Amino acid sequence: MSQESVNVMIDGQMQSLTDIADLDNLTMDEVEENTGGDTTPAGVYQFAVRKAERSTTERTINGTKVTVPMYKFEFEAVNVLALTDPNLELASQVGRKHFESIAIVDLKKDLGRVKALMERGGYATAGIAMVDLMLGFVGHEFVALVKNRKSKDDADVVYANIDLKKIKPVSV
Repeated sequence: MSQESVNVMIDGQMQSLTDIADLDNLTMDEVEENTGGDTTPAGVYQFAVRKAERSTTERTINGTKVTVPMYKFEFEAVNVLALTDPNLELASQVGRKHFESIAIVDLKKDLGRVKALMERGGYATAGIAMVDLMLGFVGHEFVALVKNRKSKDDADVVYANIDLKKIKPVSV
């Protein structure tokens, strides 16, 4: 096997695999199987914002690949109010991570989606710069409906997204 260094992102930091693991001598007995992402079941959740950040992503616009801003959110279910699948226990979904990303291609429309996510959930946005909004949004809690939909390209792929029209503040 080659001894060239391979770098990977771990907890936001680039690290050399050769520095952290002896991959050449690792057996699959020591590795947990991972078949990919786990879709959030449809239902009504009380989420706490755990991360809110701006990054970038590539999109093809008019046949040209461009890099656009993207707002990424990580939520954690702190309470589950309802699930559409009667075979699932509400408590089994508490602690579940849910991720939403909003790419900014159409500035007003897409930033309006970020605004809807925040304001409908009871987080005030007026007069606050985006960088401060994102920092302050972490820790905020709100209630939202998560909907599932199948991919138009592959019926086996199911997406889970917060319905931006069905978000509300946590009742006090």
